[in-house]
Amino acid sequence: MASHSALLDIQIPVFNSDTSDHISSTIVPITDIRPFTSDKNDPEAQERAAHDLANKASLNGCVGITGHGVPPELLAEAFSMTKKLFDLFDLPHTEKMKAPHPDAPVPHRSYSSIGRENAVQKTESED
Repeated sequence: MASHSALLDIQIPVFNSDTSDHISSTIVPITDIRPFTSDKNDPEAQERAAHDLANKASLNGCVGITGHGVPPELLAEAFSMTKKLFDLFDLPHTEKMKAPHPDAPVPHRSYSSIGRENAVQKTESED
């Protein structure tokens, strides 16, 4: 299977998160993983697809996938949900704080303001 996925590469604008100014663009390479999702068992095609994926992912850590078999309706639903999430991120801080993170070790189901959570915590033995 000859790879023509480079023809599908897309250019994504990159914006300054503080000013919304366009600062650059980046290319998101696209690769086809159909050799892994089709009914054919072609180890050579799978190896080429795996190398193509690894090479493209190593460019900037991001790669688009085609040939995955996910129905377009499900993708549209996922993108719609993602847009709703980003709409939430764009709300003013005062709106987000109407649903603050609770002061208890319960499942996270609300907004955490900056500095509210820590990815790393010292233990008593580290003090």
